[in-house]
Amino acid sequence: MSLISVLALSNNLHNLPAKLVSQLSEGSSNPQEIIPLIARVILIWLLVTSGRRLWTYSATCLSRLIFPTVHISARDPSYEMTMVWIAKDPGARRQLHDYELNTTEARWVRSGKRQPRINDKYHAKVDTGGIAAGEHTSSWRAGDVVGQQVPLVDQSIRIKHNGNYLWITRRQSYRFNQGARIEIKPHIIQDFIVDVNKSFYEKEDKELRIFHSKGIEPTWMQPIRRRAREWGSVILPPGMKEEILEGIKRFLSDKDRNWHASKGIPHRKGIILYGEPGAGKTSLVIALASKLNIDMYIINPAQRGMDDAKLSTLLRNCPSETIVLIEDIDCIFSVDRQNSSTANEVNSEEADYSQIDDASDSETQLSRAAAARDGFVGGGQPPSTVTMSGLLNALDGVSSQEGCVVIATTNHLERLDPALIREGRFDDHIHFTFAIPRQARDLYVHLFPFEDFGPYSERSDFDLANEESEKSAVIFTDQADLEKHASDFADAIFSTPNSINLPAEEVKTSKKITMAALQSYLTGYKYAPIDALEGASKWIKDYEATKQEKARVRLTAALGYDYSPKGAPSKEKTSKTTKKVESDVDCS
Repeated sequence: MSLISVLALSNNLHNLPAKLVSQLSEGSSNPQEIIPLIARVILIWLLVTSGRRLWTYSATCLSRLIFPTVHISARDPSYEMTMVWIAKDPGARRQLHDYELNTTEARWVRSGKRQPRINDKYHAKVDTGGIAAGEHTSSWRAGDVVGQQVPLVDQSIRIKHNGNYLWITRRQSYRFNQGARIEIKPHIIQDFIVDVNKSFYEKEDKELRIFHSKGIEPTWMQPIRRRAREWGSVILPPGMKEEILEGIKRFLSDKDRNWHASKGIPHRKGIILYGEPGAGKTSLVIALASKLNIDMYIINPAQRGMDDAKLSTLLRNCPSETIVLIEDIDCIFSVDRQNSSTANEVNSEEADYSQIDDASDSETQLSRAAAARDGFVGGGQPPSTVTMSGLLNALDGVSSQEGCVVIATTNHLERLDPALIREGRFDDHIHFTFAIPRQARDLYVHLFPFEDFGPYSERSDFDLANEESEKSAVIFTDQADLEKHASDFADAIFSTPNSINLPAEEVKTSKKITMAALQSYLTGYKYAPIDALEGASKWIKDYEATKQEKARVRLTAALGYDYSPKGAPSKEKTSKTTKKVESDVDCS
């Protein structure tokens, strides 16, 4: 039977199934009637299936020709950047009738004074100058909630970029983003990814970006955005921070980079900031990054889940011309030196109370770091297994990053391995001491500037409700009057007339007070500089007494008996003292 005869047996193809069912239901056994019907059904099915596959294949080939597709893995930085672009794009958000919503509290992301970009449906002021620092990755803000709208899985979004249309689809398998373009131009998607990258890393004026490492993968999290720290807010001895700044500027210059390349020397710079807690080490690092307008990358080698390979990958992936901060680098490894050092201190007859009290914070961190290494404490991640050799190779190994400024802070330089702080790894060792009178004076001038308390200051800038007396609403007559009050404040703190003119070595041994303590005191008198000056003498006496009492309690806890600096320890008071330590010692 020919194909033409088979097709000619029926005038209407849609009647074939009905005729076949009718023949079978009537019990007809005539092959001449049933076989042609079956043959026609099979042939039509084959034709339809082949036609459908041919159409699908042709459409796929045409789509690949006209719409080249790019797949972006979720592990690639461009994945998150593309999601942020969609969240910000008004045209994309209009297509998101159903979407995934990511929210956070505004206080965690907002660091600027300007209003963020929000949807028109919320009755709030729309900013025409851009999104505030820390909020430019969001879609809207309503009250204290910041929201980010992203597509659902398998939802396609059309975006117009530079006159070209792109379709972006969020896939579930392997968490891919799929992007396609409408015109055959070689650089459309490349240009789009470049603009996505620029938008993601775009900085507002006076904004600082701080990157932290993820807990599981050796990648960097979305940056925390905060207002840049004013250079003048970090008060150090004269010339100290300026010298550090100039050194970093020279290192980041093209001239220095080319010189290292021509000589075959790795272009690296390491700085160790060591000294008293609260002396301004971390504050200086933040101020340096703000002043130089570069990003900060913070690495904690003692972080749970960290190992040598992850640490090396993180440091290798740090962009050049950035600051890499390793805080409390002495807390990474074992505390054997700390234990021996503490034993030497508590066995001495002349105990330095202030030193023990100032070192307590670092010792607490050391204990926590050691406890984290002993086993699982929580979070589902194993303790850090970073080794000394792994840290050294990550800092200046063959494949380590160049062009970064690595800054490590520590309260105890003597606890660091000499191989870690040798020349070539950390060339600059900068000592931070207790505050000196000139710092106290400069801090007073900084917190109570003449512009705010002079005769032409804007009084509306202050909380007048806190001005309970004429003294607290004082107006300095001129800059010299302000500086005189500042010098008097320094004299009151250091109990020495004309203290700012004393040699630094003499002042350092007379008072042991940190800049953090001075700042904490002065910020309690934000609008009352005279009250701050008049209460300084009493405050410093109370501060020293409290400091010595804390040191005595810590010594008692370490020795097991009540230690008294005036004489030998009393063994009879052991049980009584133990109870007091249990109730008074703060182990946080």
